[in-house]
This record gives sequence, C-alpha cells and structure tokens, in this order.
Amino acid sequence: MVNPQGEGSDAFEKDEPYGGQQYPPYQDPNTSYQNPQHGQPQYQDPQYPNPQYGQPQYGQPHYGQAPYVGAGFRPAPATNTLAIVSLVLAVLGLTFIPLIASVCAVVCGHVAKGQIKRTGEGGSGFATAGLIVGYVSIALFVLVLAAIFIFALAASNSSTY
Repeated sequence: MVNPQGEGSDAFEKDEPYGGQQYPPYQDPNTSYQNPQHGQPQYQDPQYPNPQYGQPQYGQPHYGQAPYVGAGFRPAPATNTLAIVSLVLAVLGLTFIPLIASVCAVVCGHVAKGQIKRTGEGGSGFATAGLIVGYVSIALFVLVLAAIFIFALAASNSSTY
C-alpha cells in the first residue's frame, strides 16, 4: 500500500523530496566558458568598409546637401503668473468673495493679456478664462443686487389691508 505522503515510491526518495528531479550544478556566470574539445573559440572582428569613401557619416554633408540638424528640444514658454492669479480670483469671485475678487480678476486678466502679448509667455487661455468668469461673476452680482432691490421696493409698497 502506498503512503499518502508518497513514501515507498521510487520517485520519492528520502534524499530527493521533490520528485527526484536533478539539476546541473551551479556555474558562476563570471567565469568564461571553455569548450572541452576545442578550447576557447576564436572570434574575429568583422571587416567594415572605410567610412571615408563609403556612405556619408551622420551630420556630414552629402553631395552638397546640408547636414540634418534635428529640431532639438524647445522648452515650453513660462506661464504668466497674473493669468493664473486672474483665473483663481475669478473662481473665488464666483463662489466666496463676490464683487471684490471678480473685479480683481478682470484687472489681472487684462494686465496679463498685455504682458503675454509683449513677452510671448504662455497662459493666454488662463487670462481669457479669468476675464470671462470675472465678467460673468460681476454681471451675476449686479443682477442679484438688482433683484434684491426690486423685491425690497415691491415689499415696502405693498399694503397689508
């Protein structure tokens, strides 16, 4: 009868507990391989044509053509700080500080647009968004103020009779 642990079978010996598989001994990869029959194999460097007379080298002109010069890496222009400030103030004017932040956003947006035209910086979209949201916020503030005034005036003129 065979034991459930596999004892007593030929594949499972006490010296080889995992099925009796044998692996070759470890060889250090830093030592060079030596062919036992022929010794070290001899390799020769391949012969390449003389580059002076063969194909043109990279970056050298070929038959009067200009050498290829890559476009290179051109960093993105810096974003104008006032454009970012304009957008942040516009959002603040729309949410927390209604009139003051919106007016500041519009002023910063116009100044940022002028600086961007003059210096070539990035951030024109931020400045435009700050201007639009700032103007919309001012218009909403004026409409809400007018509605409150009209309702207050209508409430004061109404009679309770």
